[in-house]
Amino acid sequence: MLTTEATWQIRGFQLFEVLESGTVVPLDKVQRFPGGVVVNGTTTFSTLIAGSGQTLKSPTTNDLELPGGVGKNYKYVSFRFLQDGSTSLSPTQSGGWFITIHGLNKNEQPTGTTPPPNFFTLQLDPVSGSTKGFRPTAG
Repeated sequence: MLTTEATWQIRGFQLFEVLESGTVVPLDKVQRFPGGVVVNGTTTFSTLIAGSGQTLKSPTTNDLELPGGVGKNYKYVSFRFLQDGSTSLSPTQSGGWFITIHGLNKNEQPTGTTPPPNFFTLQLDPVSGSTKGFRPTAG
């Protein structure tokens, strides 16, 4: 069992719709990454997780209980896609908004500011809401 935030790993995500009433409704079930695959939670590799203004939040009474015995024993980061397609993220985030996904094996970990040899980075444009994917290519 992971007991401190320093050892937690991000292993999935879930999308929600916030209705005009403020009610939060899941759009689908939790999407889990395959075993051994995680989102890097550092500012260097995932500003959507650890960027300026992004902080881990604890669920409140209005947040959902997760299945599988998790309940409200989780933390999350969030942002919103707005009706015009833009997001609630700041357009002035240094380096942009992105997440990097990679394996957990020792040889799949980033070193300092160097990404691991096999990774996937998803970049999000906060103004248009469009995304781009980046991954290494064979030499």
